[in-house]
Amino acid sequence: MHGAKVGATTTITTNLYKMLADQLDISAVGDEPYCSRLKRHWSKMQRLIQAILDIVALKTYLAKVGGPVSFEELQLDPTVVNNSLNEAHNLRDCCTGHWLLNKYKTSYLDYADDRLPV
Repeated sequence: MHGAKVGATTTITTNLYKMLADQLDISAVGDEPYCSRLKRHWSKMQRLIQAILDIVALKTYLAKVGGPVSFEELQLDPTVVNNSLNEAHNLRDCCTGHWLLNKYKTSYLDYADDRLPV
């Protein structure tokens, strides 16, 4: 079950990271820890994020090997998934994509949305 969750999570996380790369206004980022390095390397990070396979390709590959491509297929409650997107960054003190998403969001993250609240 863990591997199936990781596969489904990869599609959601990839999609969110790509939206973050497109939508985050780096000039609005403050001076908190990690931010000076983030600003310095943001353009490279954007290029790397955009080079990741798109969500359609990821889902296609997962389906080819018989894996679930969504949390609906795993019969997981969307509320649990959304709560995880909004709280998981608190597990460790490090700068991750989820930390960035949650640091600069303007409202609750919902993985079904096609726009980030940043």
